Amino acid sequence: MQRPQLLIGILLSAGLLIGLLVWWTGQQPKRFSWRTTYQLESKEPYGTFVIHQLLRQYFPGHTLTDIRDSIAQLPLSQQRANYIFVGQGISLSPAESDHLLAFVEAGNTALLALQVMPEDFLTRLSSFSCSGGSWSPETHWDTLSRVNFKHPDLRFEKALPMVFHTAGNSATHPWGYFPDRYFCDAEPNISPLGTMLGKGVNLLRLPHGQGFFYLHTQPILLTNYFVLQESGRRYAEALLSHLEEGPIYWDEYSRISDRMAQQNNNPGDKHPRLESDSALSYVLSQPPLAWAWYLLLGLGLLFLLFGAKRRQAVVPVWEPNTNTSLEFIHTIGWLYFHRSSHFQLAGLAIKLFHTHVLERYGIALQSDAADYSRQVATRAGVEESLVNDILQLYATFERNQKTDELQLTIFNRRLEAFYRLSK
Repeated sequence: MQRPQLLIGILLSAGLLIGLLVWWTGQQPKRFSWRTTYQLESKEPYGTFVIHQLLRQYFPGHTLTDIRDSIAQLPLSQQRANYIFVGQGISLSPAESDHLLAFVEAGNTALLALQVMPEDFLTRLSSFSCSGGSWSPETHWDTLSRVNFKHPDLRFEKALPMVFHTAGNSATHPWGYFPDRYFCDAEPNISPLGTMLGKGVNLLRLPHGQGFFYLHTQPILLTNYFVLQESGRRYAEALLSHLEEGPIYWDEYSRISDRMAQQNNNPGDKHPRLESDSALSYVLSQPPLAWAWYLLLGLGLLFLLFGAKRRQAVVPVWEPNTNTSLEFIHTIGWLYFHRSSHFQLAGLAIKLFHTHVLERYGIALQSDAADYSRQVATRAGVEESLVNDILQLYATFERNQKTDELQLTIFNRRLEAFYRLSK
């Protein structure tokens, strides 16, 4: 098969394979992505689409605004407004930190549900001396977290069990909390409001000016998977009851980027860290993209398998071989000619003639000269007289055992005529 046809065959096969994979993927039941994204548009288990929709009607007559450019759009003069951020971590510039502090100081409320707390920002509010100045919550790795509230109006009769799942199966999760030892009489303004049974505090209130910051260490409880459950809905309603009636600003802009992620969480971490959310993890979480990725890898392996085979080495350019036999004859001929060995030169010439006839026409030298001449003339397509002249001239040389230059020249011309006219 020629190379263009082979290439066309490979492309058609690859196209057919891709089509079959796309068709097969379309026949599969919808699969969920269990990545923890906290994105408000995401309807996957760990997006925040549901809680975001609930907040649209949470305070009738008040709007829900999505912050997508900068939190500088938060109104500083307005009171009883609410700022909400839900995610792994928050990224605030110095100017944005000042603006958020001024917003709360004016009498508004900020709810930060974070897995990793912004320590530099929070130390501007309080030294948190009871904890030794650390605003980093500790982590308990488990599949289950039992949560409740301290306020008697919000407290559940039994702590609500929250089980983390991945792909329909329970899995361990880093449940963040502030240990009870972090709270003491030296910090009376820091109020623990929510608890994780047997561990510590997962919700606290921190006053600032005329408003309050609420810090929640388990943002996963505000995702679609939990809010759609009865226990999760009850918990979210109790948590959101700490908001003041008024407009709500949902911050989607300050979500910490993947490039700023520190490293993956692992059960050995005492403090929570941001999860690494690489582009490949997203690709693998989407079945069509995952199949495209696997197909790309497969084609790459096939190319390596067949393309890496030892290829034929480049054939070097060689100069054509020279006919050394002719050079040898030419050299010997000139040697004999200059030594006046005309008879010996004629002997070499007649030997070459007989060899040529034998190799080209398959006619061996015979004792009957007439019959030999006739056969050679017939096969070579020349006049029989030409062949006879050659044989008779050499016979004369052989009888006399000598020849002169003129006779040798005539003999050579007869041979050249034979070689030129023979077929």
